[in-house]
Amino acid sequence: MHTLEKLQRGELKGIQRLQLRCGLTEFPRAIFDLADSLEILDLSGNQLSALPDDLPRLHKLRVIFCSDNAFTELPEVLGQCLQLSPAAKLLRRLQNEMQMLLYTHSVNEGRSLTINSFWVHGTGALPIDANKSAQQEPAVIHTLRQSALQQDLMGWLEAWQHVDAHVIAPMLARVAAGAPQRLVLCGEHEFHVYDSAAPSLWQRLRTRFAPTSLDTVLAVAPLKD
Repeated sequence: MHTLEKLQRGELKGIQRLQLRCGLTEFPRAIFDLADSLEILDLSGNQLSALPDDLPRLHKLRVIFCSDNAFTELPEVLGQCLQLSPAAKLLRRLQNEMQMLLYTHSVNEGRSLTINSFWVHGTGALPIDANKSAQQEPAVIHTLRQSALQQDLMGWLEAWQHVDAHVIAPMLARVAAGAPQRLVLCGEHEFHVYDSAAPSLWQRLRTRFAPTSLDTVLAVAPLKD
């Protein structure tokens, strides 16, 4: 952990990570002297109630920690720090969406103050073998999103063809190999979850002895002049 005195004396010049936990009530302006090197800023455990509007001057800043302070709302200036890591930007988006959700939630009816934000704080360390037993992270596919937002029907149909070929087909292959699969389709107002299940005996027999459809024949039959 660093000290405010060392920062003000210029002894921390060139560092990439700065941690100050000394009861700060105002953002130390001397931090801006580290703008050309500072990437991680930890101001947790102080008494800060605001961040400066010119915080984006820290143009190399990727991560900032500000938990356990006196903030009453998420400082808007954080959204202007374009060099925040992709994970930090994702968390920022989650905070905004949670704020909108909680603002209209019935839990606010019994409170004198409405919930206007939330903070995520993690401590401790995972067990050594946690990574071995952890499930694989889900793959998030945004192929359909852009065309849907632009109401581009043709683009949306082409996006579905891409999803069929590169997402659905591999999933079906894994299902056929016996691996359980889950597909979640998310829209603006609702979502649907589809889990694979082992086919019943009747389904296996019907698939094995089902007659070939005309569409299948036409799809594989060579064209004749």
